[in-house]
Amino acid sequence: MNKIIILITLFIAPVFCAQNITITSGSLTLNSDAAMTVKGSFKNIADAVNMNSGSSIIVSESSSGDITYNRTLVSDNWYPL
Repeated sequence: MNKIIILITLFIAPVFCAQNITITSGSLTLNSDAAMTVKGSFKNIADAVNMNSGSSIIVSESSSGDITYNRTLVSDNWYPL
């Protein structure tokens, strides 16, 4: 029973923590409601990090590289900004 509860918790609110992260190739995608905490530095050399609407990255030290944030709009209506 404990294993099922843990899997459900990870599925509903996935959280990832790491010390230092360097992405040199490939890609990293954070799905909606995912959270990543880096207790150190975050280097995105590959410039292939994608975040979906509702996800978050918290970095306690330095960060570098580009991150693409894909925002989900609730409406099909377009409004000029």
